[in-house]
Amino acid sequence: VVMSVAPIQHPDKRGETRDGDIFVPEYDHGKRQFSQDVKKKYSENGALFVTRIEVLRKHQNRLGGEVRMLVMDPVRSIDVDDAEDLALVEKVASAFLPTDST
Repeated sequence: VVMSVAPIQHPDKRGETRDGDIFVPEYDHGKRQFSQDVKKKYSENGALFVTRIEVLRKHQNRLGGEVRMLVMDPVRSIDVDDAEDLALVEKVASAFLPTDST
């Protein structure tokens, strides 16, 4: 089984919101580490899943057993959920398009 993933930037400094604009950290403010000292974490990006039919039948899921990962560039792993995400993808994609040299 193989799935594509992207590195998570600053996984140790995440939190949720309360009442719309209050940040509720999921970490201890007094024990913040430098990003360089935190073990790298990854998130599924949905770009690729490869599984065996036996895994699907046994686990009723495309993931099961030992799952290997294919790490992708975060720039090529943008999750599009709304118009702002789409605008970001269009901006990033334009950097990869060839320029007209005429």
